Amino acid sequence: MKHPETTVQELTGGRALIRLGPAPLAGDTKLGETLPAYRELARLLEPWLLPFTRSDTWDGYTEEETRHWWRRFLEPPPAPISDPRDG
Repeated sequence: MKHPETTVQELTGGRALIRLGPAPLAGDTKLGETLPAYRELARLLEPWLLPFTRSDTWDGYTEEETRHWWRRFLEPPPAPISDPRDG
């Protein structure tokens, strides 16, 4: 793990505590917050990512929308959206 705010603490029993910064972040892509530490951890854990299965939770969303959410930290971040009020 290379992100400067990421820490890894070894625990007993072959476990580890991974901290991606001082507090959780939501990541507002409209503000360019792409959560690089989260993306780095996602790439590390990708081999253990469970396959996505649809459920009632995803009613109203397309297959593409749900797949994108499931893999949101593994795919390139979306392009920043410009706000017309910014001029």
